[in-house]
Amino acid sequence: MAIIKRDETGTKLFLNPIGELFNDSVHQIKMEVCVNPTCNCGDVNMILETENINGYSEVEYNIPIEVHKELVNHLSEDTHYFREPNKAYVADLLSDSLSKDDWNKLRGLYFNHKLAFIEQVNPHEIDFEFEKEDLLEKSLRFPYFEIFPCSVFHLKLNEERYLGFDNYCKNPACDCNDISISMLQIDNINAGKTIKIGEIWYNYKTQQVKFEGNDEAHINSIFTKLKAKEINFDQLVEQRNKNIKIIYENAYKKYAPKYAMPDFNKIGRNDLCFCGSGKKYKKCCLNKWGITK
Repeated sequence: MAIIKRDETGTKLFLNPIGELFNDSVHQIKMEVCVNPTCNCGDVNMILETENINGYSEVEYNIPIEVHKELVNHLSEDTHYFREPNKAYVADLLSDSLSKDDWNKLRGLYFNHKLAFIEQVNPHEIDFEFEKEDLLEKSLRFPYFEIFPCSVFHLKLNEERYLGFDNYCKNPACDCNDISISMLQIDNINAGKTIKIGEIWYNYKTQQVKFEGNDEAHINSIFTKLKAKEINFDQLVEQRNKNIKIIYENAYKKYAPKYAMPDFNKIGRNDLCFCGSGKKYKKCCLNKWGITK
């Protein structure tokens, strides 16, 4: 049975009356999360607030939880309770009472916080090292969630939940406006599994869209729901496209030189190897490359 409820707007969470400490007051749930937009650690301070007689909020409990592992941290050094004698009781009560549905709501609140940090990011401050193939091949599209794990689109349609993974051209010299979104359905039977629904190809300037999948009408309804859910969807994906090109351009300048082939004629057998291993060239990459002077 769920002990967490949403307000009428669906944006705030409240703890239903439970146990001895929560049976006579309503506690709003707030969160402090990691501000790093490239992190998805799931570590959260869950803050329980009550409203006093003057209408001001008062923090009663600040409880570290792990939303991915669905864990209440009993003995964390960060745990802080204004009612210290009730510390163990509250931790045990929440551990025993939070249902799967409650944890889903807490994860939703967590992702909302992380998304706010992601959408405000300065791309010039993001140092991301692409894999070699993705770095050297500029034409390859790249998924936004690889850099920002919490940027995945979440939506619900007809009691089914879906995930959207958006992919962008990363070539700074390209002025295309096309993106692709891989749509997956969350498997309600097999926990942690997803089912590939199809692909959405979309131009955020012309609004031209193309669907790939077994049921294009279904994918169309999902995309319609997604655009309705995300405010200013076109501006959002346009900014993401700009971000990924800036991040890639900076990464290419920084990391591409290490993949450049050296001039083997200038490397002595007893010189340090160009690969950075710290070994002499003759005991490292000389035989690997099969090159002799």
